[in-house]
Amino acid sequence: MNRGVMGERIGLCVRQAAWLLVLVLLGALASLAVTGFLLVGPQAPLQECSGPAATSLVQDAGSDDRRCAWERAVEEISPDAMRRVDIKENRDGATEVRLSIVVPSDSALAQDTAEGKAADELIPFLAAVWGVPTFDGAQPEWKVPVVMVAQGSPQTEVVLSGTVATHPGDWGFYSKGPTTLQLSVPTMRLRAVTTTWHVRSQSADSLSAETREPGLLLSVAVVSEDAKPAGYSLPGVSSAKELLSPLGSYAPKAGDVLTALGRALLAAAGWVALLLAWRVGPPPLGEEAGSLYRLKRITGAVVLVHLAIWVIPWFGTLDPALGSGVPRWVRDDLSELLGWEPVDFAPLSGALVLLVTAILVIVPRLVIALMREDDTEAPVARSRRRTAGLGLAAAGALAAATASLLALADPHPQEAASRVLAAVLLSLVLAVILAVLALYAVAVARRAGWDIGHPSLLWAAAFAPIVAVGASVHSGGGELPPLIRWSGPLLAGTVMVLATGVLAWWAVTGSKPSRVGLFLAVPAAVLLALAWDQDVLGRLGWWDLHELTRQLDGILGLVLVAAAVKALYVPVRSLGTGTRALRGLRALGIVLMFILGSGTFSLLTIPSPVTVGAAALMVWVLFPYGQIRRAAVVLAQSREESVGALNDSVRMGTLRRALPALRKNAHATVADGPPADIRALGRLRSVERASYDVGPVRANGVSVRAHQRAFGAYISPEPWKRATRTAASAAVLGAPGTLLSLAGAVVSAGFDDRHPVLAVLTTAAPILLTWVGFGLLYGYFFPVLRGETGLSKALWMWGVMIVPPVLQVVASRDPSHWSSWTGTILYGLQALTFAMSLGLFADAAVLAANRMRAARLVDIHNLGFITAWLSSVAVALASGVATVIIGGVAPFVLDIFPEAPQAPEPSASPSAGR
Repeated sequence: MNRGVMGERIGLCVRQAAWLLVLVLLGALASLAVTGFLLVGPQAPLQECSGPAATSLVQDAGSDDRRCAWERAVEEISPDAMRRVDIKENRDGATEVRLSIVVPSDSALAQDTAEGKAADELIPFLAAVWGVPTFDGAQPEWKVPVVMVAQGSPQTEVVLSGTVATHPGDWGFYSKGPTTLQLSVPTMRLRAVTTTWHVRSQSADSLSAETREPGLLLSVAVVSEDAKPAGYSLPGVSSAKELLSPLGSYAPKAGDVLTALGRALLAAAGWVALLLAWRVGPPPLGEEAGSLYRLKRITGAVVLVHLAIWVIPWFGTLDPALGSGVPRWVRDDLSELLGWEPVDFAPLSGALVLLVTAILVIVPRLVIALMREDDTEAPVARSRRRTAGLGLAAAGALAAATASLLALADPHPQEAASRVLAAVLLSLVLAVILAVLALYAVAVARRAGWDIGHPSLLWAAAFAPIVAVGASVHSGGGELPPLIRWSGPLLAGTVMVLATGVLAWWAVTGSKPSRVGLFLAVPAAVLLALAWDQDVLGRLGWWDLHELTRQLDGILGLVLVAAAVKALYVPVRSLGTGTRALRGLRALGIVLMFILGSGTFSLLTIPSPVTVGAAALMVWVLFPYGQIRRAAVVLAQSREESVGALNDSVRMGTLRRALPALRKNAHATVADGPPADIRALGRLRSVERASYDVGPVRANGVSVRAHQRAFGAYISPEPWKRATRTAASAAVLGAPGTLLSLAGAVVSAGFDDRHPVLAVLTTAAPILLTWVGFGLLYGYFFPVLRGETGLSKALWMWGVMIVPPVLQVVASRDPSHWSSWTGTILYGLQALTFAMSLGLFADAAVLAANRMRAARLVDIHNLGFITAWLSSVAVALASGVATVIIGGVAPFVLDIFPEAPQAPEPSASPSAGR
């Protein structure tokens, strides 16, 4: 490849990255616009305990009655009664929560608690006295409330304690009166604190705060102690956050967004390479029809969704700047202008609202567009009736958003007119801003050469206000009322699961699912969307969509794998066996082997840049450009020519094996003198000449040796026939390692997840597919791989398997990675055994196809290779048995099949919208 072509391709990558950054900037602006809309929206009024019972469908009247009874009990005590919230982590890694309040011993609150009434009405009791704390959407497992009376004291301490699993995420606390809070979690880090409480002290893992006012929120974004937003970066720089920190107080948050984007691109590096190769690669890449074109379309859509899933949570880190930077007098002026009291904090981040809107509006239309039989890039004629229907639906969504704002504002008659105008303008302005950003995003995408339709984005702009208003409806304690708490997140989750299932069905079968099938799939989608973890079961909230979308992101990676296999299944005999056709086969092989070798096919593993670079280099070495012409010569042979080359290879091998004995015999006959020694030397020279008398064949400007002409095409010139044969062999050869890896995954992970079915698929499927995938690609691209025989080609492929993890361990700056040498060495031995066995099986299959015994392998390969293969098998088996006996199965999967890392944590937005 000349420098001009290489420079052009590098320039293409840089331009694509620049346009992608522009789209990320537009997404951040849209998130801030939605957050601003939420901040000026009205607070949802709580049911007044002195008024009539609640009759709204979105409020729980029975819960309000019990809450009001406890609130009346609280009102009897002094308004200055101080509440305490103590949160600390115990030795078992769980978080202990202790809530307490000191009240008079003769108060109704103390007496009712002592009588056990609070135990029967725990949630209303908790909401009335302290407010409901949330820990990444989970509630502690509360114990029975107790009263503690000091001897001779007129005061009683009411205590409620519980434990909750220590999960990273947003932890939220609401004040029901004067409250002090002490928080200490040594294994976590407090990334951001958003509150109007008075923060007395704060460190990396602890917080002390207090407030005298009721109804105030304290939100803490908690991340793991070892969480690094950057993942992998330049030496001396832990993340893009550090690079941007000198630019301003909010620049590090923008650095987090860029870091998340980099992690997302690394996780999808292989599939991004496929999209780039489609722009510059030879046919069949770049063709606008066929199964590979379908793969390209699915890949583009999935990569777009993948980037959104990873980046959107980090947009939320920019939102608190809007709420915390607004002075009080500005809020007072807004209240007078709007006719209602704006919220103190946005109940959800604008980014999450955009995610929900995209799931409900854009994702279904995207799947429908992918399954459309005609060319999606061509303009689609739309009837006037359809256009009018879309316009009426958008207008109806804006009207619903306006009506919802007015319903939340609890308007007084004298202010109704101004409030109606304010509600209309707010919804309309947000829709217009989002529409302008959407049109600009479409223009940027088209400039970059991406096909993103504007109708879906405009529809999303029209529906975003009503989704935002629905998210702003929240009740005391930070939880949505039951109907909305379940219906909104569950609807969005169900739609996302259904869309993923439909896309998977179409990618595998090539047909659209029937309406009956979709109807029957809805209950299964609902069950998959639910969070089944015991801490959150029954409390499905908006933020739980992040966890669900992360799991579905892994499922989408498996959909891409299925689509790739489907594309390879279609015979490519129409491409021919010429150098031009094989050039396209080589390009496709480079991309697919890079996807597998870098470990990015599942979209969940985040490789380091070292791993990605090493995989790219080794794949490039595995597919040399000069192999194209040699492969053309091999595939163009007739049956007789290939059989003749095989016979020559076997004959030369047999003669070479006989040379040591003939040389020994010749030396022994020297003492006998002529003519015995002359005859022995003559036989020796003739055998030596015969063992090397088959010279290489020159064609297409290259020399092709007999070994390559005999074994270079495997058993068939048809790629899929070769692939199925080697994939079956790989499944058998990789079965022991696969079983051990699955057992190790069960031991280390246990599949204890909110979405266990999805977790099992995203954890087990990559392990099952790895060995089979290498075998499939080995056979499919067999002629264009470096090497002459199946064994030599497999050994070069072993370099793709082992060099990236080895370089990753060597280049790692984390001292703990040096302990992974044991796992890496075991994996190397296992991969070597796999590769050598696969190569020898391939050569044995060629011999068997020509009615030769597998024992003839010793005539093809040096006996040292056979000995090395047997030794590697013995060492691998011995190491495996020893490791299982001593340390269990976990070392087999250490740093080889890593667990899917968590996507970026949610932003520091309040958890009230759960």
